[in-house]
Amino acid sequence: MSLARSLLASVTVLAALAACDRNPSQPAARPTVEPVAQPAAQPAQPAAQPAQPAAPTGPAQSLDADEYRLAVALTAPAGAAPGAFRVELHGNGEYHVNEQYPIAVEATVENGSMPKTSLRRGDAAEFTNAVARFEQPVTAAGPGVRVRGTVRFGVCRAEQCAFFSREFAVAAP
Repeated sequence: MSLARSLLASVTVLAALAACDRNPSQPAARPTVEPVAQPAAQPAQPAAQPAQPAAPTGPAQSLDADEYRLAVALTAPAGAAPGAFRVELHGNGEYHVNEQYPIAVEATVENGSMPKTSLRRGDAAEFTNAVARFEQPVTAAGPGVRVRGTVRFGVCRAEQCAFFSREFAVAAP
C-alpha cells in the first residue's frame, strides 16, 4: 500500500511542477491535430429526379438522367407462354455501372406472379460495368398484369460515384 501511495505522490508532485513551470501569460500548448486525408472521389449528390408516375405508363418505362439510362419493360403473357419483366441499366457518357455497389430491384406484381420479386446482383442475367440486366418470367392471374417497384443502384466515373433509388411502374395489356 505504501508503494502505491509513494507512486501517487510522485505523479502528483510531477504534475504540479509541470503546471508551475509554465508562464501564466502564455496559454498552454495545445496538441496538434493532423488533418484526416479525404478520399479523392467524393460521392455526387443525386440529381434532381422527376416525379414518378402513380400509375403504370404502359409496357415500358424509361427512367433516364445525365448519369444513367434505366429501362423497365413488361411483355404480356400470351396464352400458356409467360411474359417477361426486364430491367436494364447503362451508364451515360463517362459513367459506368458500379460493379461494387449492391444493386437491388424490388418488385410487386399485380394480377400475376414472378419467381423472384427481390433481385440482387447474383440474380442478374448480365452484370458488367457496361450493363446491369435483370429478367424474370411473368405469369398472368388475370388481365392487366402490372409490376411496380424500386431499383437502387450506383454509377461511377473516374473521379466520383452517384447513387440512386428510382421507382417504376409498368403494365401489360
